[in-house]
Amino acid sequence: MAIDFEQALQAYFGYINARDVKNVAAMYAPDGELILHTGQHVTGRAALSEFFQTLFLQSPPAPRVVNIVGAGRQCAAELRVTLPGNGETSVADFFKFDDDGLITSLTIYATESVRT
Repeated sequence: MAIDFEQALQAYFGYINARDVKNVAAMYAPDGELILHTGQHVTGRAALSEFFQTLFLQSPPAPRVVNIVGAGRQCAAELRVTLPGNGETSVADFFKFDDDGLITSLTIYATESVRT
């Protein structure tokens, strides 16, 4: 199955910006994995739901896609992310998808510096 990366990421980041935990988690495969720039791993939909619920309550990000590059079932997205307190940082997200278009792995790399 060919994956429309632009459509998939538009939906994913739309759910992130809407703080829609249920639909964010549903975009992951049942054993999908999120790997944060801090080294933290979050695996499985239940754990992902809990992670995003906490994130959205504590420090909700506001990502904006700058560019997407991909092939096959993998893509990279360059993002600008507005953080609570009006700071902004650069982020690179690396997605892997399964045959059904669900996220099997998302690895996030972020700069440590935040521009205000």
